[in-house]
Amino acid sequence: MTDIVTAGHCHDGASTASLDARVFIPRDAPLTWNPEDVAGSTWSDGEMPLVSIIMPVHNAAPFLQDAIDSILAQTHKGPMELIVFDDGPSTDHSRAILESNRSVLAARGITLKIVAERTATTLGSSTDSQGTKSYFDDSNLTETSLDSSTDSHQTETILDRSTNGHGDCFRNAYSGHCRENDGGGGSVHCDGCDSLSACGSNGDSSSIRLSSIGGSGGSAETGTALRGAPLLSEGSAERCQPRGCGFGRNRAIEHSRGEYLCFADGDDVMAPGRISRQLALASQSHKLLVRIDAAAGENFWWSKLLLASPSHKLLVGSNFVRTPADATPRLTAWANSLSQVQLYLQQLVETTLIAPTWFCSRQVFKTAGPFDESGPGTPDDLMFFHQHLANGGWLAKVPEPLLTYCFHSASVTGSRGCPWESIWEQRVKHLQAQLLSGPSGPCWSEFTIWNAGKEGRRLYRSLSPSNQAKVIAFCDVDVRKIARGVYMHHESGRAVPVIHWSEARPPLLLCVKRGLTGGGFEEIVESLDMTEGLDYVYFS
Repeated sequence: MTDIVTAGHCHDGASTASLDARVFIPRDAPLTWNPEDVAGSTWSDGEMPLVSIIMPVHNAAPFLQDAIDSILAQTHKGPMELIVFDDGPSTDHSRAILESNRSVLAARGITLKIVAERTATTLGSSTDSQGTKSYFDDSNLTETSLDSSTDSHQTETILDRSTNGHGDCFRNAYSGHCRENDGGGGSVHCDGCDSLSACGSNGDSSSIRLSSIGGSGGSAETGTALRGAPLLSEGSAERCQPRGCGFGRNRAIEHSRGEYLCFADGDDVMAPGRISRQLALASQSHKLLVRIDAAAGENFWWSKLLLASPSHKLLVGSNFVRTPADATPRLTAWANSLSQVQLYLQQLVETTLIAPTWFCSRQVFKTAGPFDESGPGTPDDLMFFHQHLANGGWLAKVPEPLLTYCFHSASVTGSRGCPWESIWEQRVKHLQAQLLSGPSGPCWSEFTIWNAGKEGRRLYRSLSPSNQAKVIAFCDVDVRKIARGVYMHHESGRAVPVIHWSEARPPLLLCVKRGLTGGGFEEIVESLDMTEGLDYVYFS
């Protein structure tokens, strides 16, 4: 049998009561994985499932080709599809780069779908004051050359509305001169632009016209449109505003067909073995239950029922390389150092599996999703991660760097990152729901906050009154803070003692940022005769 430890029992049958009592660990969660099993796929070539690569993109042109090249270089030989949501859509050359790789991806057996959003108040059978949101993917579009009187670079786009599930969607050319036609045809057209960049055509077209579709039945009218042009809102010269990664991932997943989902960003580079390694790990629990079931002598159909269940709980990640190397060094070192058990135990700090490394079955998304769609500035990945854990979901990672995670001014973690206040609010919400309220499992009735400084006091103020009452003390190493004796919370009038760390009574909530004390704080924690998850939990 595979060497596996769950929260309740070791592989040799010995009791692990201490593990069972740790906070955050699902009782049925595997805590170790056999490296030999993870090293190779559990699927034979003929039965490999479809893997959908989910990629939201917004103005990723400088990095997108490298991301696509890394997909083409995957050692995984099973079926794959790349589903790109073009958020906004992009105003740079992202679409052109995607289109230029369509045939290369197809030759590799990878289907490319590009999905974007448009808002139309004149289309569809059910509109409201906000307009009807519709989406298109171009997997059903074909092109034929126009007659010889047209520019040789122009193409005719024929829309197949019968198979994409969005009958009123159509490709709309973006141009600074586009406007609604007052002639009653509902068309959006461009009279021509002096600048190719203003028209977004990248040299592909100098005259763009696209006719709308009137109703859910019948065939689409045809018009000229540049291949891969961004969308424009009906009757407006304004583009849709970027909706954020959560929105983009949801739309891409809606248009995907894969049994497994591989999350990626348009500016990150996968290692060649990423999909094969993560698919092997995500499907390993299939094999575990088959073996257990075979040993029990149950019948084939019961084995098949068990086969479908475990991987539907498992979110897989991996270690990663950060580029440039000096970007978020503490986060990188922390995330890459986490053990399998710490993926659960340190969930209050951050997503212990970094979102661009996620890989899971579609059922994981259905259970924990969809992603929050509040827009840029929302920690939608953290919210999804917390919901997955609240549902009793499992975590695992390949302890090798399978992704080069890019940081730059236009990246999600750069200019479009989340305000720290939003992240803080979500972390405190998860802390209170999963540790202090305890809907299932251990619940702290009292605890000590390790940090009498700014961050510790902020955490105290962020707690609900009932959870503030559970704080029996602050502890610290700073003699100046300890000398104050108490922290006075003026809103409630409550005085909380401030004591030396050596006098603190567990459980402790560690609210000290690591990597900033020259190793001093870490040495103190290591010297304590305490167990992580039982006697203390990290919040920072």
